[in-house]
Amino acid sequence: MATANPSQVTPDALVDLLVPKNCKHIVYSCTPIAKSGRHALSSLWIADIGKEHSARQFTSGLFNDISPQWCPLPADRDLIAFVSDRANAGESSAIYLISLHGGEVYPVTKADNKKSIASFKWSPDGHLIAFISPDEKTAEKEAREKETGDAKVYGQD
Repeated sequence: MATANPSQVTPDALVDLLVPKNCKHIVYSCTPIAKSGRHALSSLWIADIGKEHSARQFTSGLFNDISPQWCPLPADRDLIAFVSDRANAGESSAIYLISLHGGEVYPVTKADNKKSIASFKWSPDGHLIAFISPDEKTAEKEAREKETGDAKVYGQD
């Protein structure tokens, strides 16, 4: 039970403190305290374990980049998956991959979805990513809603 408030640090909190092991880097998301734009913004940061002042911004901060996770495969340990709204800023999100060494960010879920990703998890073997997201509307459902307005019929869906 580690806490971010130094005035609440207890011996139990120190004993239960989680410390990164068997890794060289840590990746995390940072959000500005003040929101100046129309939608939330956050960026991914990377720091070297055990090296002071090594934290560096990894993504631009122009989008809402959150929930970074390393690929669990030892051979692909430099691959990071994260959720971002970079295709539809402030609207919806997709899961993207990026290498620790930089390069292009590419989506692994449909970037133009209208629904956002709620959460995701790598499979233990690192070959798959499972995610939770509301179902997208079918073309038929969108046409029906357009035709009937926003009326909802109980039990229809």
